[in-house]
Amino acid sequence: AKLAEEDESTHREAATAYANTAAACLRLGEAMLGLEASTRALQLDATNVKAWFRRGLCLAAKHALVEARDDLKHALELDPSNRAVRAAIADVSARIDDQRRKTRQTFAGCFDRLSGSFAHEREPLAVDAPPVTPLPGPVPHPDDLVRCFLDVALDGVPLGRLVVELFTDTVPNTAENFRCLCTGERVLTYKGSPFHRVIKDLLVQGGDVTHRDGTGGASIFGVPFEDEAFLDPHDRPGLLSMANHGPNTNTSQFFITTSSTPCPHLDRKHVVFGRVVHGMDLVRTLNDLPTTKSLDRPLSD
Repeated sequence: AKLAEEDESTHREAATAYANTAAACLRLGEAMLGLEASTRALQLDATNVKAWFRRGLCLAAKHALVEARDDLKHALELDPSNRAVRAAIADVSARIDDQRRKTRQTFAGCFDRLSGSFAHEREPLAVDAPPVTPLPGPVPHPDDLVRCFLDVALDGVPLGRLVVELFTDTVPNTAENFRCLCTGERVLTYKGSPFHRVIKDLLVQGGDVTHRDGTGGASIFGVPFEDEAFLDPHDRPGLLSMANHGPNTNTSQFFITTSSTPCPHLDRKHVVFGRVVHGMDLVRTLNDLPTTKSLDRPLSD
């Protein structure tokens, strides 16, 4: 019993050290390093208020505002009288509201089908003004790229296997995140998660490994990760691309393009990281599923 107490005390001390490191990273403007340090602190001691608080600040610095607010709320639950946490929650909430207000004003409904419901906590797709200059064209990739697969079922009935090729040559981190989620080798897994959103002749979207309804997601890195590179354009059906709710907020959600025409409004906002090599018939089946009008959610699971 004494040894267990000593181990627990050591973990708390180490967590405090990591939380202090996160604070130093914030002061130096190194939010990604701060994310790593605060996440490590929470792995050692999930009751460390400062770790939750500082990870929330790091996430906010990387524009992952909803995740930031979630972490800050955890901190407030642990320390309801903490004024700094309350102030940070108010600031992040104001930024979220401002971001949504600006998006509504900018588009005034012209991209309603693409942007989804603003009532959602997390936006599966980022929608901003189209880029001034489109991407030049597909990147030539080698023939020996990593492949993985997803077994697809509809209402419990197996439909077949979707085989994808990952662009490990140009976006290795993004590709590795997807591969590990396919295999489940790092606990998180796509197994059981649905394609929760279908916009006919544009995309099918899935990969919410936490909430399974499009409002969640998690990466193998423990935190949302940066947009690795915008190289391949969204110019044909069958491309795999990361879904997000703003710059540098990638987790596990992804979409597969189903549009037969280029979609330049998705370029430079979503990282294309692979392509379907077998199973486009399954993608087309998903593309044709009837959906709810408000959320583009398939009526079948």
